Amino acid sequence: MKIITTTFACLLALSSFGKSAEANSVHPEVDQALKWELPVNECSKPKLIVKAANLVDGGGSDFMEGAGSMTDVDSHTIKRYERKQKRWEKCVEKYKSELMIAFARLKDSAQYGLTRAQADIILASMAEIQRVYLSPEGLPDKKAASSN
Repeated sequence: MKIITTTFACLLALSSFGKSAEANSVHPEVDQALKWELPVNECSKPKLIVKAANLVDGGGSDFMEGAGSMTDVDSHTIKRYERKQKRWEKCVEKYKSELMIAFARLKDSAQYGLTRAQADIILASMAEIQRVYLSPEGLPDKKAASSN
């Protein structure tokens, strides 16, 4: 939230000193910032697929009595899952770095002069980027989005 507050102050300061030749003309960078939408996160989190194996009670063990099933995962499946997990983490990292580039572009669009309405739209986009960036999976938080 601190990032948004600081950025908002910068946007307001820059919008008052903006270089606008005409009231109706919008700089292409500002126009692009106003039309910005959150890109879709194509990264899909891997799931560990396990098979349930029924335990056969040997009759002499009280320890295993009462246990109905146990998961059976071999080392190959675990290693494959770990590789998928690393690929997913790299994908999310790349997605978040692209979001930070977009965040910087949105912030830099203020140097061309903004109206209050334009600043509000750009700040809302920046807040959305911040929510997604701070989420562990790089996905928009449904609760945060529905509360606004």
